[in-house]
Amino acid sequence: MSHPLRENLEIYEDASGTGIRCARCFHVLCPATADWKGACVRKLAPPTKAGPLMADLVGHFLLERFCCPSCGVLFHSDFVDAALHPGKTTEGTVGPPGSGNQAVR
Repeated sequence: MSHPLRENLEIYEDASGTGIRCARCFHVLCPATADWKGACVRKLAPPTKAGPLMADLVGHFLLERFCCPSCGVLFHSDFVDAALHPGKTTEGTVGPPGSGNQAVR
């Protein structure tokens, strides 16, 4: 049995318990009591990746995207303060531990 949590995410229940998984590929991210963002691949990019009208945000904000580590579907995106990521001016990826996507370029 499963219930939508948000677009492309669902809460499922089976014999092993309740968890959060990708609604597209059914990759299990975490138990229902945990923060699903910690199990995602996190991508940081210049704001212009969201479109050319975002050019005024360059140097002030970065586009942050949380994606499924299995199929890559987007779960969440937002703009974050660039000051929290000094030196980050090109696209890079930060993933969950052990994913091999730890470096931010």
